[in-house]
Amino acid sequence: MASTMSFITSNKGKPLLVRDSYIYYVSKTTATVKYWKCEDRSCNAGVHTNTKDAFIKTVEIETIGTSDDASVLDGSLVGNSSVSSPISNHWASIQYEELKDENELFKQELQARELTIHTLRNELQEAELTIQHSDEQYQGQINQLNEQLKEERSRLILAEQDYRKLKQELSSMNDDFHKQKQIYQGQLNEREREIERLRLQLTAKTINHVNDDELEKRLQTLTESLIHKQTIIETLQTDKSSLTMQLERLEKRLDDYEIITSKNSLQQSSKTVPTTSISIDDPEHYENLRYRMPLLRETPYDVDLTKKVKRAANELDKLGIRFTIFLRRYPAVRLGVLFYIIILHLWTFIVLFTYTPEIHTNTNSINVKDKL
Repeated sequence: MASTMSFITSNKGKPLLVRDSYIYYVSKTTATVKYWKCEDRSCNAGVHTNTKDAFIKTVEIETIGTSDDASVLDGSLVGNSSVSSPISNHWASIQYEELKDENELFKQELQARELTIHTLRNELQEAELTIQHSDEQYQGQINQLNEQLKEERSRLILAEQDYRKLKQELSSMNDDFHKQKQIYQGQLNEREREIERLRLQLTAKTINHVNDDELEKRLQTLTESLIHKQTIIETLQTDKSSLTMQLERLEKRLDDYEIITSKNSLQQSSKTVPTTSISIDDPEHYENLRYRMPLLRETPYDVDLTKKVKRAANELDKLGIRFTIFLRRYPAVRLGVLFYIIILHLWTFIVLFTYTPEIHTNTNSINVKDKL
């Protein structure tokens, strides 16, 4: 194989005759290989070199239709092979081994190329899959972007429509504003002309009929009368507020009296025992009324602090009224309380007049200081 490759590389780029000789050389080699294969298979030892040479020649004729120069070269080679058959056999075996090695190398190279082709096919399939996946993603993104573009276009159309409407409204409002401005300007001009006319009339009247001193006197009298009326109105308002407060208090008292009388009438009607009429001058009746009526009434004009103070005073008043009623009903308790008050006062007087404070000596103070 190495000789064949060296022959190829050496004859590369030479004239056609050399290449024909190379073709002949290759055909000769293949014929020799075929012969030795046949010899190995048949194992016929009686075959002569002439049959060998004839077989090689027939194979050469079958494989290549060479030119006259190639036939001449073939004849010379055949003659040489017939002369030296052992050398040619050895050379053929060497060529056969080289061709086998070359065939193995070609097989390995073919397997490597097939492996590379397989890997390239796998890579091509993966690339196609990735391209297809990316195409699908891009297509989805394109569809999404197209939808977003449609939405944005629709929003843009709506915004343009709103802008046109607002622009029309603004133009109409501007027109209305200009119209109103013109109307108000005309009215203002008319008012100014009227004011100017009245001013001229007033100046003419003051010049013709009234002096300045009279006007000042009239103005002073009018202001004094106005101030007097305002003071009267304020006093009337204060009187009115005070009267309303008194009226509210009287109404509340009247309501309380009505409630008390209704309760008393119900209690008197519910009694089955023959009752004695309670005289109006009965002090217990007045105490009950006093107990039910609060000492200080709340008004809507009071603040929170005054309301709380009034409620506390009313509670204390109720407690005192209850205590007095209790003492009035039970004379023994009244005597006991009176006796207790007398004893308590006597005891306080005795303590005040007989108590002498303790006098601490200096030694005790010194001892205390030493301890500290």
